[in-house]
Amino acid sequence: MNSSTATLEVAADLAETIKANAVARRQSLDEYLREMIEADKAETSEVPDAQTTETTETVPTPNYAMLEILKKISELNKDRPYTSGEDTQRILREARAGAMFGYEPTE
Repeated sequence: MNSSTATLEVAADLAETIKANAVARRQSLDEYLREMIEADKAETSEVPDAQTTETTETVPTPNYAMLEILKKISELNKDRPYTSGEDTQRILREARAGAMFGYEPTE
């Protein structure tokens, strides 16, 4: 393995942070910096083209399966009478009281 030494000037607070991170990972400073450089190389090599990113983010693909399901639901419900949500409690109480079997509601 080729070993060479380089001098790098770094701000004191940044140097302390780098040292603390290396110690926390139980690595030497050299090992830690090599790992960070390799991770940076891997990230930059996998960056997609800016034009491709913009086009995929701005143009969502339609969910055709869900649109078909919604279309079928609307076709099934077209002949059904509309019931307002305001009467939900009253309708439930009547049904529980036996109105669907011909009994008079108790409330």
